[in-house]
Amino acid sequence: MDAFDERAAIAQMDGGLTRGQAEHQAARDQGFADAQTLRFAVVAGWLRQVNAWGADHADDPFLQSLLTDARTFCGSEWAVQALQLGWGELDLFAVHGDASEARLDGRGLVASLDGRPIAAMTADTSLIQCPAGHHLTYRRRPFDPQRGAVLLWELGQ
Repeated sequence: MDAFDERAAIAQMDGGLTRGQAEHQAARDQGFADAQTLRFAVVAGWLRQVNAWGADHADDPFLQSLLTDARTFCGSEWAVQALQLGWGELDLFAVHGDASEARLDGRGLVASLDGRPIAAMTADTSLIQCPAGHHLTYRRRPFDPQRGAVLLWELGQ
């Protein structure tokens, strides 16, 4: 997605295209029919990574919960919307490599869901629906691999 975003920004700024036109051109430059098709391909890739990783973690209840949330997220409209809003892989799938269950500060959105559905999403926040009817606000923030952030499917590697 980084190459796509960069190409779209260049086409928008240098080519005088609207953001939608620039994204369409960037997707076509990468061999996709349009930006939406490219986003669906990215989400499908995430789901493949999650499923491959999950096969090795069937006996850990916490990791199984993460796996369920990741699969649910990838199968929802929120995955594509997150890409449209500029959320990256670490924003969504980060966990702390050494203490994934204990370190809440190292969790991306998906690892923060805990079985709860997403109710709304912006470029900077996601509202998570809680059982009692209130919402938990997840705020997007930068994750630093130097401080232990890894992608969910990189745990244990």
